[in-house]
Amino acid sequence: MNRPGSGTYSSITLGNVRSIRIMITGEAINPGTYTVSSLATAFNALSLSGGPSRNGSFRNIEVIRNNKIIKKSIYIVFLLMPI
Repeated sequence: MNRPGSGTYSSITLGNVRSIRIMITGEAINPGTYTVSSLATAFNALSLSGGPSRNGSFRNIEVIRNNKIIKKSIYIVFLLMPI
């Protein structure tokens, strides 16, 4: 069993995490080509481009590869503002 003090531990090492080039198009604040980690998500990439513009939203994000939609994502973002 993995209990505190049991002497059991694990170690994970990531080797050769590569960078990939992506293109952000549509209603982003700064659309364009970006280099991101291969572990980045669509949300990470959109954040890197400054987020959605006034006309855009997180509600319909498509990941397209070889002219085919491989994933559609809907992100609902809750922002907590201090009162």
